[in-house]
Amino acid sequence: MTQTNLPKPLQCPDFWKYSKAWEARYDEKHGDDYLSEICKHREASFNIFYYICTYGEMALTKIKTQNLFIKRITAGTLDPTTIEDMDIDWQGGHTWVSLNESREELFELYNAHRCPADILAIIDEVKSFMIKGQLHCQSLLQYLAGARADLEQKKGMEREQERLREEQELLREEQELLREREQARSSKSDLIDEKHSRATEEFLYLLSNALMPGVYKIGFTADNPDKRAIEVSEHYGLPLPFEVIEYWQTKNPYITEKRVQTALACYLKGGEFFEVDLELAKQTIADCLEEENASDMLIKLIENYEKKN
Repeated sequence: MTQTNLPKPLQCPDFWKYSKAWEARYDEKHGDDYLSEICKHREASFNIFYYICTYGEMALTKIKTQNLFIKRITAGTLDPTTIEDMDIDWQGGHTWVSLNESREELFELYNAHRCPADILAIIDEVKSFMIKGQLHCQSLLQYLAGARADLEQKKGMEREQERLREEQELLREEQELLREREQARSSKSDLIDEKHSRATEEFLYLLSNALMPGVYKIGFTADNPDKRAIEVSEHYGLPLPFEVIEYWQTKNPYITEKRVQTALACYLKGGEFFEVDLELAKQTIADCLEEENASDMLIKLIENYEKKN
């Protein structure tokens, strides 16, 4: 909230003219119990003069306090968001509401309506002064409430911005972690590809398990295919072991395996398991091996031709 919403200081006297000295002069002129006798209440004089002198001076002090707060806020020496409402309205031990209610008590309890015209005029003057002070206080309190609301809104926006920054940072870290994992997988895959591409004279195998009818595992191994079947059985821990249906020796196991798995891709169940007709699987492997042999023969022919020429 800008200072354009801040009320201006309220014009007020330097001192309260209805002092104890004024009261003493009035009593000296009319007598100590003059107002009590007129109002027909023995405590009327005390309470009427207390309202005019004490409460009137208290109202002046409260207005001066409000003006002082405004002066400090304007000068920038006081943060309005740190000011509590009671710092403003409770000055002198009374709120503006209680001060203004005290006038009603004069008429309801002490018959102030029976006062002479000059006293009634002074009571109305004090009332008018108090109302101006109360309205001024309300304007100041509205400004302070707005300042606190603006601060809270600012803090809320800052919290939201901080939350968004934290989310963006978490997202960045997650993306970085995913990149690192992808790089690690790629590196591992490259190592596997390099190792497998160098493998020669290994076995392409076809395994089955009685618990998975119509599903076959197709892979390759450098060991004995029966030994590989035992390893697969131990790995998956099924009640019945894997058995070797057939195996083929190949010079290019990795390349041939990839060709077979590509050809049977539509039958893939996951990993190296295929739900496929057994004869189709065998024929596919045979075709890929034949293709491998044809490629090898072509390579040899080219190599021999290059040697002769």
